[in-house]
This record gives sequence, C-alpha cells and structure tokens, in this order.
Amino acid sequence: ELSLPIVPSPEVELDAAGLDHLIPAFHLDDSGNGTNGFTLLGNQADPGDLSHQMKITANLFDIVSSNSEIDHPLCEECTDTLIEMIDQQLKLTEDELHDYSQFLKKLQNENHLESIEALQDELKSLRTEEDRLMYELKALQEEEKAVLNEYDAQEAIRDRLELEEERYWKEYSKHRNEFILVEDEHRSVQCELAYAKNQLDKLKKTNV
Repeated sequence: ELSLPIVPSPEVELDAAGLDHLIPAFHLDDSGNGTNGFTLLGNQADPGDLSHQMKITANLFDIVSSNSEIDHPLCEECTDTLIEMIDQQLKLTEDELHDYSQFLKKLQNENHLESIEALQDELKSLRTEEDRLMYELKALQEEEKAVLNEYDAQEAIRDRLELEEERYWKEYSKHRNEFILVEDEHRSVQCELAYAKNQLDKLKKTNV
C-alpha cells in the first residue's frame, strides 16, 4: 500500500494567460515491481497528441540540459526519449569535440608554419645584417692598414729628422768650437798688434 503525504495546495488565482501554461497533473501507475515500482506517467491524453509530445520533449530537454532534477521514476516512453536525446547530445558533443580537435590542429599547424616563416625571415634579416657588418669590418680593416702604413711612414720621417737634427747639432757644436778658437786667436793677435804699436810709439819718441 502506498502512503503519500497530503499537502494542501496553495491558492492560486488563475487567469486566461495562466491557463495557457498550465501543465496537467501527473498520476502514478503501478509497474508491477512492488511498492517502489511506480512510474511517473503523464495525463491520460492521447500519447500521439502533438502538444503532449512537445511537453515531454521540453521537460526531457530540461533534464538533459541539467535545468531540471529527476526526483521520480520515468515512464518507458520518457526513458526511451531521454536515452535518445542523450545519445544525440553525446553524438553532437563528440562531433563538436572532433571539430574543435581538427580546428586546434589546424591552428597549431598554421602557427607552426608562421613560426617557421618568421624564423626564416629573421634568419634572412640576420644574414643580411651579417653581410653588412662584414663589409664594414673589411672597410675598417683596410682603413686601419692604411693608417698603420701612414704611421710607419711618419715614423721613418721622424727617425730621419732626428738623425738630421743630431748631425746638425754635432756640426753646430763643431763650428761653434772653431768660432770660439778663431775669436780667441783674433783677440790674441789684436793684443799683440796693440803691444807692438805701443812699443813702436815709444821708440819713435826716444829717437827724437
């Protein structure tokens, strides 16, 4: 024997608009499996009624979409419909997963190709920069070589000038010494001449 609690229904004011959304009451039918073998059935309307099928489908869709909780057993028709909807949703999910996987692979391949192309462009740019730097390096090496050659030439000139300067100072010192000797000799001769003239004057005065 099934005992169900009696709960008074709340008073609801019905209007014409509310009657359009009124869901008929459900009734319990014994499935023959004992005290807990009751199966939830719809109203006693014709199962082929389009409105009845749409309501069942809408309720099952809410269940599949987790918008409604199942708190009672389902009838065989609802169970089959629910299983069919779950299978369809599973297939759609698998197809969607497959599409996402293919799209992800496509993106990864495109990104891989873009990465390779970007690296190739960067490598080409680096090689161009390397060629430019090598050209500048070669030009700088040639310039350095020319500067070193000029430096060596200037060093040779400096060495030659230093030798000439040293020879000049030697010649200057030699001529300076000779000049000093000649000047001393000249002074000595002048002194001798002055002495001789003085003696000559004295002799002339004596003879007179």
